[in-house]
Amino acid sequence: LLAIRSEHGSTGTLSVSSMTGIYSPTPDTSATLYANVMNYRWTKDTTSYISAQQTSTATKPATAIFATLRTLLVYAERPRVYVSYTLHDEDGSFYTDTPQQALISVAGVSRGGNCGTTRLAKIAKRHVDSCLLILEGSDFSSVDIERSVTVTVTPTSGAAPISVHAGNVTLKASPNWYESTTGLRSSSTGKRASAPPFLTTSSFLTMPIYPVYATSASIPTDEFDAIVFINYPSDETYSWTFEVKYNRSKLNYISSSSSTHFAEPSYGDVVGSDGKKTLTFLSASPSSSGTDQPNERKGVFFALSVRFSLLESTAPGEMLNDVISCKLVNLLNEGSNELVRFEDSRIVDFRDDTVSGNYGA
Repeated sequence: LLAIRSEHGSTGTLSVSSMTGIYSPTPDTSATLYANVMNYRWTKDTTSYISAQQTSTATKPATAIFATLRTLLVYAERPRVYVSYTLHDEDGSFYTDTPQQALISVAGVSRGGNCGTTRLAKIAKRHVDSCLLILEGSDFSSVDIERSVTVTVTPTSGAAPISVHAGNVTLKASPNWYESTTGLRSSSTGKRASAPPFLTTSSFLTMPIYPVYATSASIPTDEFDAIVFINYPSDETYSWTFEVKYNRSKLNYISSSSSTHFAEPSYGDVVGSDGKKTLTFLSASPSSSGTDQPNERKGVFFALSVRFSLLESTAPGEMLNDVISCKLVNLLNEGSNELVRFEDSRIVDFRDDTVSGNYGA
């Protein structure tokens, strides 16, 4: 709506002119509005036009939330719940006041997570931001659990919060070896409480309990660790040698790390006639800390961690234990006596079998 006010003197000369009631412009814009009669711009006198400058920075508080759950499945080893969300004001505009607070919550979980707000109105005016809640091990169970995810926004100080259901996330059950034993997916140096149930080998290798995604040009590298443990309670380990064999057409070797209770292992690799590569790691003696703590080299303890990524050529749904294997070449005590020689390490992965212990070997 445009209103023009004008006053003329006794001689008919225009002495006052103004424009009021200018329409509501797009937020965060500035413009000069002129008056036109037919095809002519209306002048106040012979040198200036009738005009009005208008600048708008006005935004309104949010009145509605639109949210989308980005992670439908979470695992004890991959526990991040992500939500993307945007806000509307009463006019339907995405460009709203920055809310005072935005939170994400998962039903049955006492902790909440924060939502970002800086992208809603300030970064390239994309008006979309994200929320993150990191679950803890105690949130998971031996069975799958479905939980409701909610985003709650407080538009301004003192305003009533508004909420929206973003979707349902499934907390996937952990295998029995993961629940009953702590630290078997950690490369921290030291002993563990126990080996996985039904384990009879002198070493084992744990694999991720979550899906690993293949690397491609459009998907960032999804790396995972194959973690090797020694399981020998009868004597203190002085030296160990492991061979980790993998399919080069499926996996890419990235790096390795080892227990600080042992000397840095020597490394070698060879490609066999089957095209698979074998990595050899040999630690010849305990380190100074391992010498001072001999009991940490007896029982179940961390030895070696090998990091890989899955190549794009890997078939969808292929099991990791089909493309990687581990062998304990030898285990020596301080007298150089062979405690174990040429034994296949048990592969322990996301599956469990509480009857036979057939984890995936």
